[in-house]
Amino acid sequence: MLILNIMLSEDIQKKFVLATDWVSKNNMPATNDEKLMCYGYYKQATEGDNNSDKPWAFQLEKHAKWTVWEANKGISLEEAKKLYITKIIELRAKYNF
Repeated sequence: MLILNIMLSEDIQKKFVLATDWVSKNNMPATNDEKLMCYGYYKQATEGDNNSDKPWAFQLEKHAKWTVWEANKGISLEEAKKLYITKIIELRAKYNF
């Protein structure tokens, strides 16, 4: 995490693009909770704070995604990108992927 804290904005953007490209091309065996955490960081990094209406509780997938994105409210786009990159690195190490 310390390494990510001293990266320049353009370095963060490049690493974020590499991480998102890797995720889109690979099917890592992460748990649903791990995938949701990454989703929340991704949405915060790409769209900022969640301003959408809260889905009904019986809409399980939509509600879960909304909840993890909402949990990141107030985190800057750059910080969310760092968190996303760090989480992907952690998961790749955990699953030897």
